[in-house]
Amino acid sequence: MAIIGAAAFIYALCSMIFIREVAIPYIYPSAVDGHLPGDAAYYHSLAMEQLTKIDLQGISAFELRPKGQGAAGIASLLYLAIESPYSVVILNSVLHAAATLILILILRRWFTFRVSIIAASPLALSPYMMIWFSQINKESYMLLGVMLFVYGLIELLSIRCRPSMLRNLFIAISGVVLIGLVRPYANQILFPITAFIFSLAFLWQLRHEQSIMKLMPLAASAATVLLTLGLLTSGAASDKTLTRISNEKPVSIPDHPQSTASACLRNADPIRWANEAWLPDYIDTRLRSMMTQRCLVFTLLESQSNPITLDSIIDQRRLPSGSAEALGYLPRAVMIGVLSPWPTQWLYSFQVRPSIFYTISSIEAVLMYVAIFGSCIYIARRKRWLAAVPMTLALSFMTIVGMATPYIGAVYRYRYPWWMLVICVGIAASMTLFNEWKGKTP
Repeated sequence: MAIIGAAAFIYALCSMIFIREVAIPYIYPSAVDGHLPGDAAYYHSLAMEQLTKIDLQGISAFELRPKGQGAAGIASLLYLAIESPYSVVILNSVLHAAATLILILILRRWFTFRVSIIAASPLALSPYMMIWFSQINKESYMLLGVMLFVYGLIELLSIRCRPSMLRNLFIAISGVVLIGLVRPYANQILFPITAFIFSLAFLWQLRHEQSIMKLMPLAASAATVLLTLGLLTSGAASDKTLTRISNEKPVSIPDHPQSTASACLRNADPIRWANEAWLPDYIDTRLRSMMTQRCLVFTLLESQSNPITLDSIIDQRRLPSGSAEALGYLPRAVMIGVLSPWPTQWLYSFQVRPSIFYTISSIEAVLMYVAIFGSCIYIARRKRWLAAVPMTLALSFMTIVGMATPYIGAVYRYRYPWWMLVICVGIAASMTLFNEWKGKTP
């Protein structure tokens, strides 16, 4: 494993250096020191501002999340040690290699070492995301956080001895902390999904246990994980907006009354929103929150002029005004969050717009379709119900992302750790089934 980790680190490091030194200056001649324009340049400027404050006022001026951006806070600490973008590159390479190793450990729960290494290669290579990983970014932390959380959760559900429980609890909580550092709202999404999984696990094991006392370590672990998820749900730049939405306060309507965002926000206003009597208030509120978040994404139509960005904003005429309409959008959310790009779009980069990104994402989509099919067959045939845990987490999370984010470019980034998890588990399952079939073929 040490050799694999070292190889993943060296590959990531060399790729990121090449991207910053060669690819970015070629694609973006105006880029400074290899920083991509947009979010990456913004995070760098926040880190430099904080570094200046620390130089003037001392370490007491340090904020973990300057202006709600945890990645910028960590970068400022790195710049304090080595004021070079390559301090970030080195850390991101370590995070990427660690995420790859944790994924292999997840796969080893059910598959051989050889199959696990091959199946983890899409994540290890991460062809188009490596461009983003070369920057100050949230995805590097999110990727490792997701892998740690999933690995710890799987181990907690499968082992009951107390020493292992403590180790696995620490792993799961470490993942929650990393996720909370950069995208605390993701912990809000994970909370109900994780609570559902723990509830099923508790009921399942209760059927096979004579004494409920034997399940107390699992119950204590579940309570600790859920408590941590519940505590680490704030601190990001979006907190004020999310709090206002959750408290059922109207979000201010943009200055363009005829815009898509304005129409969407009017529909999602608490006064106009049509709740369903048969749904719990919690679900009604969450559905309206997700639809309001969609509305805020539509404001990009007025603030952005980049044609690629504008083309990526979809479903501008789907503006639910109640919980029933929001639930009716759920199949579309699955299509966006889990299954895009769709088969009709796989040749887009060859027929319409040549692009490495679209080519690679189409290849990944093919793998995703195969992965879902292979995983379902493997879990059903082998009765490896624990393998359904990462699939449930990933598919649920990606569906919610698709529900709240009508911006395809953002969807690809937000879902990436989960997308890779499903692909890699599915590849391993499909390879195992194929080897089994080949072994039985005369």
